[in-house]
Amino acid sequence: MIFNVRVLSNKVYKCWLSYNRMETESAAPETLNSFALSKSGTAAQDLQTDNGLDQGPLFFNYHEFAENFYAEVESPHDPKEHDGDHNICVTHFPNVFVPKDSAEFHSTRIVRIPRRFDVTLNAPYFSNCLPGWEPAALNSEEEGKTFQAHGIYDNDQLYGYSSVSPLSWYLSQSEFAKIVTPINEILGRSYGIYTWHNIVNLVLDVLTIGCWYVISRHFFDDPTQQLERYISQVNNSPALKNHKIKIISPRRSGYLSVRIEVICLYFLVHFTNFFTSLVGFSDPKAIALLML
Repeated sequence: MIFNVRVLSNKVYKCWLSYNRMETESAAPETLNSFALSKSGTAAQDLQTDNGLDQGPLFFNYHEFAENFYAEVESPHDPKEHDGDHNICVTHFPNVFVPKDSAEFHSTRIVRIPRRFDVTLNAPYFSNCLPGWEPAALNSEEEGKTFQAHGIYDNDQLYGYSSVSPLSWYLSQSEFAKIVTPINEILGRSYGIYTWHNIVNLVLDVLTIGCWYVISRHFFDDPTQQLERYISQVNNSPALKNHKIKIISPRRSGYLSVRIEVICLYFLVHFTNFFTSLVGFSDPKAIALLML
């Protein structure tokens, strides 16, 4: 009886799957919007594009999110609801790596670079796309690939309409990729199962009944220490140091993301009107450079 019930339930489940698949295909749009597909998590394997080719899910920065209740830059003290075409995209976050009551907490923000689980699961692998350059990034023709502030949210922070973050003021896509690519290469070697370092450690650990793990840390560098040295080297390079940008070690976030510390933008809200009347322009990027 139990077997028959299970067979019947499996048949019912398969019928439901077939019906659901037919409903999905009939409701599929003729063209696909990669942003809509990725943001909603819709599986696109079964949907067809104009040319008849299958289009799978596209990668986007899953740390960002949209917000429609905010104040406009022109009226910073008047927060209100906005329509879907004018949602701001939250691309930078509080600096959780410093004390909340410190000056650094109020003067810096964090841009999160996500892991690419679709590339590999064997080792941490981070996106080498500058925020706003991902395949399914939310882009704005009005903004292009440079951050432009349109809304004020989260304690007077500035945000734009697209996935582009303030990091675009200081690094190009190629410069950003050159920084992240070595991080992925070092982590790939560090997490490799069949590397000589891992095999030797495993054998010695077995022979010493676990004592080698404790002893080796005092005589040999852990491969992940190469990453710490590389990050320190990059942080001291002119490309980052001159702009007061700093990479937070992925170790501090459990290798879930690469977090980049940038100068806080909230002070622009308070000084925009002053600089506009003083020098005759209101470009947030230009004002930020004057304030640094």
